[in-house]
Amino acid sequence: MREWENADIKFEVCSKNSEDSNLFLRKFYEELSKYGDLKWNFQSFREGNVIHIGKTNYGEMWIDYKQRGKISNIYFKTPSEEIHKYVEVALRCAKHNHCNMKPYTVTVVFDTGDIRFCDMSKKGIEINSTEIEGRILTKVIFPVYVFGVYDLKYIKAQKVNYLKYLLCAYTNIIFPCVKVLCTESIYDTYDNDWQEPNQDWVNIDDELIKNNKTISLPSEFFSVFRIIIDIFEYNREIRLLLNASQEIFCSKKMINTILQNEDNWNTLGFTDLTNTLMISALEPLSNIYGVKAERCNECGNLKYSIGKKIRDLCSTYLPEYIAKEICDKGYSRRSSFLHEGNLVTNEFYCGHCVPLINSVDGRSILLPATCLDLNLFDYVTFIFRKITSDILKEFDD
Repeated sequence: MREWENADIKFEVCSKNSEDSNLFLRKFYEELSKYGDLKWNFQSFREGNVIHIGKTNYGEMWIDYKQRGKISNIYFKTPSEEIHKYVEVALRCAKHNHCNMKPYTVTVVFDTGDIRFCDMSKKGIEINSTEIEGRILTKVIFPVYVFGVYDLKYIKAQKVNYLKYLLCAYTNIIFPCVKVLCTESIYDTYDNDWQEPNQDWVNIDDELIKNNKTISLPSEFFSVFRIIIDIFEYNREIRLLLNASQEIFCSKKMINTILQNEDNWNTLGFTDLTNTLMISALEPLSNIYGVKAERCNECGNLKYSIGKKIRDLCSTYLPEYIAKEICDKGYSRRSSFLHEGNLVTNEFYCGHCVPLINSVDGRSILLPATCLDLNLFDYVTFIFRKITSDILKEFDD
């Protein structure tokens, strides 16, 4: 192997940490893109302390390191003398200019149906709604710092997707994204005050009914999204929060699919999988304050004791009887479904219900159709918001 030894370019980087390494790489890709389209075929693997990145239309690339996260050298095998010059210039520019970024303003437009957001502006992030031809469009405006147009495409996708996940976790609703606009400028915003929602609400419908289809977001939403805008090296707590928000978003998409299409009620396993994903969203949240995992003496794998962590998490934020219901029924069904493939039902509902004994346990009735646990979604997002608020208090401290 050792193909990197045949590379015609070896460039010393000597980055200070993983964040510095990734800024260097982003700047390098931005500079290469100026010579034409930059396309990648990822074939990443590691041999010793050398990582094969993959192939691009500019050639083949490797990096090596002495300490994890810190790039020591870049190796590049180019197909021609002309491209060789392009790559060398891009590498030199990246080394000397990977801390100089341009400000852009991103405007994300959501179709929020008949729901209006009140005007909110905090930490350089602005949210407002306007009615256009009978439908309400809500704008979320925020700044990003990037190296150029190529880099902007990547950064925009990262930040906008996390925005979608967070909005879902804070409103219990998925709003379709209509368009994303970017301008090379700084958008001046001024903090304002608004009536924040009751932090103890669980079901968003109650809030909408009381406030005539107008909703607001707590200040914590702006604080956590600002963290996401500003950094890429998320600490453990923020990373676990983001993991949970992704699972919340995906489970809501599955819930919507079921509610909008009755045929999915009769798709064996689909509802089980939806309930399972809702329970799984609690796992990253339960690990935020969890005791450090032990290793099994026999196999060396981590022992997470996840069942106990989820029980402790639910008991912290929910009434005991609800926490017990989630852990005793929801989590046990999730484990049975994932580890053994057991569905809540093995029957297809055909409009003719015949109650029979469940042969798996011998002490329950086999359900004619799986039950979608809509209340569970409300409790999961409620816990997400509560634990986010607690984490942000620690940031402030």
